[in-house]
Formats: sequence, C-alpha cells, structure tokens
Amino acid sequence: MEPVLDIIARAPLFNGLSKDQLEALRSIGTVQTAEKEQTIFEDGEPANGFYVVLSGKIKVYKASMDGKEHILHILGPGEPFGEVPVFIGANFPATAVALSPS
Repeated sequence: MEPVLDIIARAPLFNGLSKDQLEALRSIGTVQTAEKEQTIFEDGEPANGFYVVLSGKIKVYKASMDGKEHILHILGPGEPFGEVPVFIGANFPATAVALSPS
C-alpha cells in the first residue's frame, strides 16, 4: 500500500474499508498542499468536500464577534476534518488553517 493509502486507512472515518475501497476513495480524492498559515476553508463557505491531514498540523477554529479565535481542534496526519457539513449538506461551521506546511 502506498503512503497516502496508509494514512487514509488510519482515519477512524474509514476504519474497516478494504484496500480496494480505500483505493477507490483515493482515486476520487485530490492531494492538496497548504503553506503555514494558509486558510483551507472559511466559516460559512459551502462544504463541497472534506479533508484528511496527510502531513503537518491543521487548526480548526471559530472566531468570536470580537475577533478572538476559539480553537476547536488541532489535527495531525490521518485525521479527517470538514466531513460533517459535507454529509448533512451544510456550510463549513468554522475556519481551518495550516499551522505548518501540510
């Protein structure tokens, strides 16, 4: 199995999928890179897809009315994010930013 599939296979969301199913998932996915401090998605944007961290760290946060960040998650390799709004047909409820090259 190639490294991307190993990482995807560790994601709890995909637990129990066969190698063929993981390869099918990978074939419809896109590998994207993000520089440190690059925004991946913003609160309120349409959720047209979800993400699995392959490398680096991602911060998911909600901004308060006075602009303060309330960190919801710090995610690392193998962790999915943004999946709930995709499955329920909603917009992203928070902002995701790369804390390191990802």
